[in-house]
Amino acid sequence: MKITNLILGIVFIGIIAFTGCKKKEGCIDQLATNYCDDCKTDDESCEYDGSAVFYYRKTAADSLQANNFLILNFYVNGEVGNVNSASWIAADYWTIAPSCDDENSITFNKNLGNVKTKSYSYSVKGYKYNETDSSITGEIVIWNGNIDFKANSCIGHELTW
Repeated sequence: MKITNLILGIVFIGIIAFTGCKKKEGCIDQLATNYCDDCKTDDESCEYDGSAVFYYRKTAADSLQANNFLILNFYVNGEVGNVNSASWIAADYWTIAPSCDDENSITFNKNLGNVKTKSYSYSVKGYKYNETDSSITGEIVIWNGNIDFKANSCIGHELTW
């Protein structure tokens, strides 16, 4: 009987010691959206978000107006996406670079998946006013290119004429 109790005791202590020492796994990168503060071991499940804000200054606004552009639409990877303002009046401009959370900024937020930097294509298309017949011609590409979104960051991208 004593041996049975001794064996059961050793097994019980072994189970407690084994399960009590197991380290919690999860994402341990503080840049990640799913960061686990009490995790001790990285399980490579980290997910990241990044943001970019587009802007242009007075010189570009003057050129847009001189070329009869009225309204601009901003796209990232062909999608308008979740922006504060996807359409922009061409005459409006920024005197200083905006931040991603500025009111009326042209900001895109992207899920980067499990990578910290991801490149996306962007385009800005404009609608032109034709003074001759008062018609609007639209979706003319003014700017396009690529922009790298970075984890937990706001990337400012100035569009120049």
